[in-house]
Amino acid sequence: MLAVPVPRLLGSVLASGSAVVLAALLVAAPVALVLDPVAGPAVLAAWLPGLISFGAVAYRRFEQGYRFRLLRIPEGMRVRYGLFSVRSQTVPTGRIQAVGVDQPLLWRPFGWYRIRVNVAGYGPAAGESDAMRSTLLPVGTLPEVRTVLHLALPGARDGDLTALLGEGLHGLGAQGRYTTSPRRARWLDPLVHRRTGFAATEDVLAVRSGRLSRRTDVLPHEKTQSVAVSQGPLERALGLADVQLHSTPGPVTVAVAHLDTGDARALAAAQAAHAAGARRLADAPRHPRTPLQERA
Repeated sequence: MLAVPVPRLLGSVLASGSAVVLAALLVAAPVALVLDPVAGPAVLAAWLPGLISFGAVAYRRFEQGYRFRLLRIPEGMRVRYGLFSVRSQTVPTGRIQAVGVDQPLLWRPFGWYRIRVNVAGYGPAAGESDAMRSTLLPVGTLPEVRTVLHLALPGARDGDLTALLGEGLHGLGAQGRYTTSPRRARWLDPLVHRRTGFAATEDVLAVRSGRLSRRTDVLPHEKTQSVAVSQGPLERALGLADVQLHSTPGPVTVAVAHLDTGDARALAAAQAAHAAGARRLADAPRHPRTPLQERA
């Protein structure tokens, strides 16, 4: 279905936070030696573990994303990637519990995005190698993101999903169909409160967050395990509350912070109803009616 070009992968690694820190350390090391020849070597020795660590992270991201391929198969999707050690794994569509699309700050000028998923049975990612198991697109364009979303969430209507994704990644404030945090939430979240919000269709719930690095998480209604509403003392004073939508463990955490208390309660109630209805529809084909029930 798609492949990640090597130049784009290399560019995404160079535009990552670890690569920026690594470049800063490489530039600062000779400067420290020139400014203070006596203490410079000690400073460089102290920075050496950081150089090795950030360099290893940048290399692993390139090695694991090299020649990334996404294939469509009857069971769902198959991903293949790797430079020296080629890995291949099947991701059954029915086991995908939540999808997260994020755009780091340094990727925004290039229009690049990343897609990660919670898959039943995978568990939480413990490191870079484990994180790749839950990655359906390490770096891609917006059309590729839409393609992967339609493959990962075949039950969602294309028009609704595309609109939610566009508003989730690029929207700001109470524009479109997203319900956002009220203005008083700026006291707790001055930078992000205008981006924080949620929107629901008949098939999925979308949650957006982040101002510098943007993120939109999509949760199919039938995959919702439970919903929790919490409120700290400062939120209680401001009439705000947080909503946590529980999925299987993984890199995607679906939560909406600092909503109006009424909106938070309405979201929890509506999502519980959506989830129950969606599960009944999903289970209906598994329990066909008997001839006696049909005559009745």
